[in-house]
Amino acid sequence: MIQFLRRVLLMNIHKTGSKSNIKAFFSPRMICMLLLLLGAAARFFYAYAVPYYNTNHDLGDLSDWQSITYGHLGYIQYLYQYHHLPDFSPEFMGQYYHPPLFYIVGAIILQLFYHGTDNLNLINAFEMLQYVNMVFSVLISVFLYRILKQLKISEKLLCCLTALVSFFPTLFFLGAQLNNDCLMTLFCVMALFYTLRWHSDPNTGNIMKIAAAIIFATLSKTSGVLIAPGVGAVFLYHLIKTKDRKALLKQYILFTVICIPLSLSWVLRNLILYGLPFSYVVDATGYATWQNVEGYGFAYRMGFPTLRIFTAHTIDWWDLSNSANIWGQTILTLLYDEGILVFRTSFWEMLAPVFTLLGFALSLILFCTSTSYCFSKAGDPAIRLLIGVGNGALLISYIIFCFRYPLICTMNARYLFSGYALLIPGYALWRMQHPGRKYILFELLFLFFSILSLLLYLFCPV
Repeated sequence: MIQFLRRVLLMNIHKTGSKSNIKAFFSPRMICMLLLLLGAAARFFYAYAVPYYNTNHDLGDLSDWQSITYGHLGYIQYLYQYHHLPDFSPEFMGQYYHPPLFYIVGAIILQLFYHGTDNLNLINAFEMLQYVNMVFSVLISVFLYRILKQLKISEKLLCCLTALVSFFPTLFFLGAQLNNDCLMTLFCVMALFYTLRWHSDPNTGNIMKIAAAIIFATLSKTSGVLIAPGVGAVFLYHLIKTKDRKALLKQYILFTVICIPLSLSWVLRNLILYGLPFSYVVDATGYATWQNVEGYGFAYRMGFPTLRIFTAHTIDWWDLSNSANIWGQTILTLLYDEGILVFRTSFWEMLAPVFTLLGFALSLILFCTSTSYCFSKAGDPAIRLLIGVGNGALLISYIIFCFRYPLICTMNARYLFSGYALLIPGYALWRMQHPGRKYILFELLFLFFSILSLLLYLFCPV
């Protein structure tokens, strides 16, 4: 990667022909490209450094090829071994209720890289899947950058926010996890991007790209459907405002006929064959009692987090009162998942609370500024609807989920990262409405946060 960057730099400097033009080479676009490349290189190093089981999240055990094992690994091995979808009820069978797209990708990777019968070879194949998942993570950053470009924000702000999406901590561990969250998030972000494209140019090609993104999101994970309300709000706005409704209705009918049946195909299959409801998930509250926070009550869980969590870098499993608050736990997992960084020196351990405080400040700034933009009258109404309705649907669903299954593991930012994908452009548009110099402090905070994230995930992975 370093040699590639060096060759690109030398080639472009040679083309400019003089030192006076070197400055022109470092255009905002080139800076953004270099930031995305550096972020990609850092994430692939992280994937190389951490084992496939670094973040468990219902990973399960390796199969012995004689029995069916629960978890994400077992699902992948089942598809690899039997070459067909599960022919049994996924109820009480761990992660087999999930749509199959990610697991099919995993089975293909096993087909390519698993040659033998020993577990070491199997582990190597699963670690290759980490790199594939990290490609999805890098593409999330690329599409977030494309969203920001689509909004035509200022060049300096674009560079700053590109650094943020290139080095965002969640995208490091999301790409290294062997589950379907990263792939689902990628397709949700793609749906947002193509919705903005369609908003600018409402043609059949763009609306079909939205349909494809939503279909693949829901076939990766059923919660991918939560991106649809924001998209639907944009469709409704155009239907109300447009004069040529006939042409628009043709697009909507085509979208509906293709998108809805395919998006619902997996949950309909499970409903028809096994009687599982659309919203079925594994209910772990009965046996994971050691992480049950139901007794803390609504006000405690929805109110202000405990002060201790503002400087934490892992979950305090011995005192759940520090982790029962939904907002505190969500932001903590946004930065560290469930505490996956290892601080071997006092220097890095000293930086961790700073990073946590910056993460809370960042989240507050993004949420408040995006909300302000959504309620302003100056912004584009369709984009305000996309951000406001989209985030509202995700947030309400997430809160219901956290109360329905009151466990520590359900309060995790990986379920909500598509919302951050909406908050970042929301901040960018708010910032364009408020060009005052005093708000540069926000960008400085974002840059410092991005640098700290890069350093911590490069030097403290395991």
